[in-house]
Amino acid sequence: MMNDGCKPNEITFVSVLSACSRSGLLEEGRRVYELMVRVHGLKPSIEHYGCIVDLLGRAGHLKEALKLVQTMPLKEESVGVWESLLSACRSHGDVALAEIIAEKNLKLNPTDSYSYVQLSNIYAAKERWGDVREVRRKMRMQKVSKEPGGSMIEVDGVVHEFLAGDGLHA
Repeated sequence: MMNDGCKPNEITFVSVLSACSRSGLLEEGRRVYELMVRVHGLKPSIEHYGCIVDLLGRAGHLKEALKLVQTMPLKEESVGVWESLLSACRSHGDVALAEIIAEKNLKLNPTDSYSYVQLSNIYAAKERWGDVREVRRKMRMQKVSKEPGGSMIEVDGVVHEFLAGDGLHA
């Protein structure tokens, strides 16, 4: 793109960083991020931070991702970034860091089921059944329930939504 004289913008960098993350291209993603900030002078948005945290998390660089999240200036918008890091903890089996992140997420949004469910799943993977029960007890106390999974499809201009367990689209 740059070779053809096109100047990349913020959206371009989100797309490229996301592609690096999904493809496992850690060093390329780091290089692209530095190019965005240092060469093009673009200020990272929450989407850019999310891509980099996802990139680092998928590559198992959880401590580096945590440091980035802790130092990013967009604290009030950071719930999704923390959730991305929590997901990486689940993938890499890092219970201690997952507990810290889940606590942080629940302070930001105590009624969101995501952190509870992820932490419960992390404990279950480690066969820590007492901890699983405790997380589920806390969910009941906070009156938080897991949101059902779902998907959508458009057929002949009509959007159909499917929710897990709804039994309406058999």
